[in-house]
Amino acid sequence: MKKLRISPRSCSSMIVNRTIFHLGSKRSWRLLGLLVAASLFLSACSGPRMLDPSEKLAQQKVAPDCALTFDDGPGQHTAQLLDVLRSRNAHATFFVLGEQVRREPDVVRRIATEGHEVDNHSFDHPDFRHLSREEQQREIDTTQNALRALGIEPKFFRPPYGDYDADTVRAAARDGLVVVLWTTDGKDWKYHTVHALEANLERELKVNIGGIYLFHDVHAWTVEAMPSILDRMASQGCRFVTLSTYLARQPEAAAPKPQG
Repeated sequence: MKKLRISPRSCSSMIVNRTIFHLGSKRSWRLLGLLVAASLFLSACSGPRMLDPSEKLAQQKVAPDCALTFDDGPGQHTAQLLDVLRSRNAHATFFVLGEQVRREPDVVRRIATEGHEVDNHSFDHPDFRHLSREEQQREIDTTQNALRALGIEPKFFRPPYGDYDADTVRAAARDGLVVVLWTTDGKDWKYHTVHALEANLERELKVNIGGIYLFHDVHAWTVEAMPSILDRMASQGCRFVTLSTYLARQPEAAAPKPQG
């Protein structure tokens, strides 16, 4: 089991790793309490930051905020998705690719104008574990600059495939970004029909309601399923918020103690 590691002298090497906890026999899920504790601890730190939101906290059911996140866009279906979100007064967070930002700047502007959050997902979606430190930095910087040119200042970085290493966290920190993952994978990369996506969500809602949900706005089936997904989640008490709002509303937790 990997541990939460904090430098005893500074916050410069702060990384929250993927620690797995087994709950019963139904599934494994990660303790979001580490995310909350890390976010509180890191508020006073200037070094690299890594939040793994797939570490779940039981108190989440008390405040069922649902942060919908959409990766890999903007694409040809993003405008339709924005229409769906607006029709239900739902806000979301879009982790965009720099190459897509260059192709679809007007869509990116619309995302931000309509109250959604826009964050960094690299330039062209490589596996960061296979890149040098300089290549990782370039991927993040190029996308960051493309978004800043549109008047958008991202707060978070999500590595493609959720894969990262210590260089990734440091590279993101140089641009003032916190690396963040998700709590629930919508698995729209695996399930390619509305029925299958709805069935997967139903299984997830039986385990936990609230958290950070991963989807992809480049898939037609995801956008087609989103009206029913939003309605089902809303019926379970979900409040659809941006990632920043979700993290700000989490219950307070004791900050982790430095380990030597």
